[in-house]
Amino acid sequence: MLTLWRRHKSKCPHKDDRYFRKCRCAVWCEGVVESTYIRRSLKTRSWERAAELVREIEDGKKNNLTFKRASELFIADCESRKLQPSTLGKLKLLQSALQEFADSKGKKFLHQLDPVSVREFRAGWKEGALTQQKKLERMRSMFRWFVDADMIQKNPASGLKATITHETAVEPFSLTEQEKILATAYRLARTQEHKPKQLPVNPKTGTFAKFLLHTALRITDAATVTKDRIEGDRIFLYATKNKKPVTLPLPADLIRELDEITTHHLFPSPEGSERPETISDYWRDQLIKVFTTAEIKGGHPHRFRHTVAVNMLDQGSSVEDVALVLGNSPAIVAKHYSAFVQSRQARIDREIQKTWVSKKLVRVK
Repeated sequence: MLTLWRRHKSKCPHKDDRYFRKCRCAVWCEGVVESTYIRRSLKTRSWERAAELVREIEDGKKNNLTFKRASELFIADCESRKLQPSTLGKLKLLQSALQEFADSKGKKFLHQLDPVSVREFRAGWKEGALTQQKKLERMRSMFRWFVDADMIQKNPASGLKATITHETAVEPFSLTEQEKILATAYRLARTQEHKPKQLPVNPKTGTFAKFLLHTALRITDAATVTKDRIEGDRIFLYATKNKKPVTLPLPADLIRELDEITTHHLFPSPEGSERPETISDYWRDQLIKVFTTAEIKGGHPHRFRHTVAVNMLDQGSSVEDVALVLGNSPAIVAKHYSAFVQSRQARIDREIQKTWVSKKLVRVK
């Protein structure tokens, strides 16, 4: 254990009290750490700073580990685990933001990112509530990795409360909306009409919208599908997000349109990019133009997926069957989609209506 003391100057009026805290003489430390005698200047006049330096010395070599080095080891481990490129990208963005924050606060070493520091870091986030919640989960996992690797003793982000979110369920497209979307997509693709300062939609936009409507695929999976995944009247692929196999039948009119496409990638981006994120972003932009023109309120590509799920449930498919089609768990399907099933709502209505019948009370003599 190390003890702090001041090495007073000869002219200091407090030179007779080596433990006096309020003068400006240099602070030294003395004591034994891990069987090693230490007596040296801490090169500071601040008693509080000297106390921090003593804790660093007593904690040993771990405090010499910089955040930059620790985070590089974390990212290297994530890469070795073959995480999805999108997940790695988000972790690297978090690493970069944390490094920038640490540099701005003069916190070079990993242990200096204490609970107060990570709270200050979180206070500067500008994203939406749900995005902040996901970002906090990634930060907790990063510091948990540091703890598991014995780099720090405690996770400074574990005590952070999650951002309050008010999620609203995404509704499926109504039958009228489905017809408007497909009609608008094919019309824009055929006529190439567009607003000023806006490029026309891709000629395959109608086919792409129909493809989403009949497959319930996530937009990244749909945008990156290749021609060899179509066999006869079925599609076979592995979902990008969870690597689960997906096989689905396709209607004859959609098969004919897909057969007319000669490229290996059914829906490539004009730039020729191979990055799934770039391709899906391009096709998302095409669909947004369609939703805007068709005046679809809250139009979003993921609503195609909701639409297929709800239609299946409404036709009597089991939650387990829908989960297989979507590549989700039955619990996720029940949570997100069953609220919109008309047959379910009709059953609930009947049960509520039963409570309207009041029983006649009989007086007991």
